[in-house]
Amino acid sequence: MADAPLYRDFTTPAQIDAQYNAGAAVPDAGDYLKRWAADSAAVRARLRCELDVRYGPTLDETLDVFPAARADAPVFVFLHGGYWRALSSKDFSSVAVGLHALGITTVVVNYALAPKVTIDEIARQCRAAVAWALRGHGGNVVVGGHSAGGHLSAMCALTRWADDYGLAEDPLAGAAASTTWRRCATATCSRRSASTTASSPAARRCSPCGRARRRCS
Repeated sequence: MADAPLYRDFTTPAQIDAQYNAGAAVPDAGDYLKRWAADSAAVRARLRCELDVRYGPTLDETLDVFPAARADAPVFVFLHGGYWRALSSKDFSSVAVGLHALGITTVVVNYALAPKVTIDEIARQCRAAVAWALRGHGGNVVVGGHSAGGHLSAMCALTRWADDYGLAEDPLAGAAASTTWRRCATATCSRRSASTTASSPAARRCSPCGRARRRCS
């Protein structure tokens, strides 16, 4: 008798783990990470930047700002990936290069990693970072990120900014989430995710899918 599926056609945690372990699918993944870090260090040496700006009470809650020439420039808040468990803002300074050339200020957010904290707490920290940017730049802020950062960007887009932060109801100019996690339910079946999304209630809270708010005119 065939095993009952854990999720769709996957019947074992190992099968789901393999889907989530993107690094294992790229033989030289470590070389890419080293290049990102080196490129980002070069960007910090070349562009004007304000590093390790505090946006929250904990040591990990910092951000790096790469200002555009104009004080009233639009702002892109970048949330990095890394499966919620790896990397930092310093690995992604290079995101600012193309945006700086277009006259856009870039804010690269650092946040605490799992298993030190939960995804609930990581999402809270990212919302606080976006609120920091919104208070300083009004309605000209876009949030975005890739992988785990894409998921966190979607969670920020779902924030009740007026109720929780005293800001406008819909203050973001936009959101750009790349290769994002929309549904965290499968993470509860993955051994790799045991330290990040450990329970079904947490997975539901942290799943952007199905939680989109409808804008009424």
